Amino acid sequence: MIPGWKQFLAALLALSTAFSVVLGCELLKKNSATHGRPRALTAQLSAEAEARTHVSQGLRDMYNRRLDEAEDHLKKALTLQPNSSFIHFKLAELYMAKNNYELAADSAAKAISLEPEWSEPYSFLIQLYLYSQKPKQAEELARKLLEMNPQDPTAVILLSRAYQAQGLASTAVLTLTEFIDNFPSLEVRKERARLFLALGRLEDAELAYKELLQTAPGDAESWVEYGQLLVGRGRLDQALEAYRQYLAINPSDTGIRLEVVRLLSQLGRMSEAREQIETCKSFSPDADQVYELSAFLYLQDNQLDKARQEYMTLLQINPESERAAFSLGLIEAENKNWDQARNWFEMVPEKSKLYLEARAQVIWAFYNQGNKDQALDLARKMTREHPGKTVGWLTLAGLYQKEEKYKEGIQTLNDALTHIPEDTDLFYSLAMCHSLAGDNQKALELAQAALLKKPDDPALLNFIGYTWADTDQNLDQAEEFIKRALAKDPGNGAIIDSLGWLYFKKGQYQDALKLLNQALAKIPDDPEVAKHLGQLWLKTGNKPKARQYFEKALNQNPREAQKKEIEALLKQTR
Repeated sequence: MIPGWKQFLAALLALSTAFSVVLGCELLKKNSATHGRPRALTAQLSAEAEARTHVSQGLRDMYNRRLDEAEDHLKKALTLQPNSSFIHFKLAELYMAKNNYELAADSAAKAISLEPEWSEPYSFLIQLYLYSQKPKQAEELARKLLEMNPQDPTAVILLSRAYQAQGLASTAVLTLTEFIDNFPSLEVRKERARLFLALGRLEDAELAYKELLQTAPGDAESWVEYGQLLVGRGRLDQALEAYRQYLAINPSDTGIRLEVVRLLSQLGRMSEAREQIETCKSFSPDADQVYELSAFLYLQDNQLDKARQEYMTLLQINPESERAAFSLGLIEAENKNWDQARNWFEMVPEKSKLYLEARAQVIWAFYNQGNKDQALDLARKMTREHPGKTVGWLTLAGLYQKEEKYKEGIQTLNDALTHIPEDTDLFYSLAMCHSLAGDNQKALELAQAALLKKPDDPALLNFIGYTWADTDQNLDQAEEFIKRALAKDPGNGAIIDSLGWLYFKKGQYQDALKLLNQALAKIPDDPEVAKHLGQLWLKTGNKPKARQYFEKALNQNPREAQKKEIEALLKQTR
């Protein structure tokens, strides 16, 4: 471990003390004849001064991570003062920093034997035993430490952790609770709340945090932990209030304020989220993550120009922001400005985690510009160069889907699974290929197999739910699946469309209309959404309105099978 500020101050103090002692020794030598000071005392003081000089230099070396030099100085100090518990303890810390746990334990034990009432070496050695998976020794030493001072919160916390390490969770909880009943320590209360959380006893953890915060409402750290617990339990409004309490104490903490923004976004309270973003900017005007999240919120609202402006500001702050370049490429692609999109994607460097995704987007830009053969060649090249990465395979399969070459897409994804056999994204894409090829049964089998590995994946839940709804199967379970997907990804237009289509299938036409219109606002260029709205109006007897949406769908470049279905529906409006 690297010594902290206390050790550094100790080093400076030791240096000052050593200087004073050396100066004193020199004066003693000069005045010994006059004052008759014994030579033995002079020698003793000189040895102490030399030892302190070595200690101070050793501590400085430890602070600067010059561990071998530090060890040399501390050992020299120890030869001069072999019974110094302080030097033995500093050697223990040094050996710990050098990962020599056996020598660290020996030195700490020696410090304890020399000064049995000094608690710090006890705490050090207990933690070392826990780290070295020697919980029984840790328990014995923690008991001794607690006997020395029954009101010591550190001692009871370490004893509790020793019990936990032995699998004695109930004993650990009881130990902390009994201490709290007698000595209501804030740190012990926090330890108990965290222990409940680690044990999965969420109700107990919540109650513990409530009691703790009633006792210490100014403890900022506990408000954050309580907020995180509430988020995990899905109680977003209450989590939001916990984070607000924290921010009342630490208003300039941009990280937690951004968590508030995310919660507000999930709750659909976008104006409040935007206000919090502006507050973040006032506290941290040069923070990348503030502008990234601000731009993301604008993207969610389909405000592409404002999102672009935020990313451009981010690039002024950090010209090497890979996320900004990539996102600007996505915005230009959304606007069908393919050359500009490619330029942004090509700015993402090869070392970036976004590099392969950016290359995939370049391929799609070529495809959408009509360079289909070039796009296919580049995608095949990506699968050859990066066979262990899904992005190339998914891009190639996606191109085959666009070309309605489902057999080739299925073969591509099966090849991919030989390299990456457990990837759920590949299973999902394979299910989609089979569905588009008309084999819904195989598609469902693949999607359900993938769902076993990722049971909360919104894309898989939506795919299964939509397929059931579209084929008039398991409508109640389909509704459950789609709603679960929407809870995970509330702004996803495709999932909103699925729920609207399900309500259409159930005959809940008003609910269906509301959701399908929301989906159209989210994904206005998707022919499937326009087709669904046309079918709704046709079913409810408004043929002119139905015709309007079917014609819109036909103008949105539907797949061949989609096109034939829409044309057949359009004939029914005449």
